[in-house]
Amino acid sequence: MFYKHYFSRLPLLVLIGCCVAFGCNSQDDGPQRAAVSGTVTIDGEPVENGSVEFVPTEGTTGPVAGAVIENGKYSAPKKLGPVVGTNRVKINGTRKTGKTVKTQMGSIVDERVPVVPEQYNAQSTLVREVKPGKNVFDFPLSLDGSTP
Repeated sequence: MFYKHYFSRLPLLVLIGCCVAFGCNSQDDGPQRAAVSGTVTIDGEPVENGSVEFVPTEGTTGPVAGAVIENGKYSAPKKLGPVVGTNRVKINGTRKTGKTVKTQMGSIVDERVPVVPEQYNAQSTLVREVKPGKNVFDFPLSLDGSTP
């Protein structure tokens, strides 16, 4: 009777053993991602603050990924980076005007205005091919909207 009870649980024991050995939830689940970094300038001047967003397109599937721009530089590690494949890039950026404004909560903050033309964000046609590993994408943008 012991043998019958033991062998009826053998498949369960093998499954548990495989999960322990190989991991039930591998960190490699989901689409392959890659690290990205680079610079963003407008007419040669670094974008003070903003964001770079990578949106999978043309058969590339996975989540949208982004990075913060600070003093013209951005980076995202592999874990948070864009999906490997073709991605449309949307860039937003602001600069200080030198004035201060009052927020709805009553705080005084630096006034900021957008500096990146729509051709690079809402209407972006920028596309980059993200490869496995580290990727460096520099974006030398212009106010007249000419494509880099």
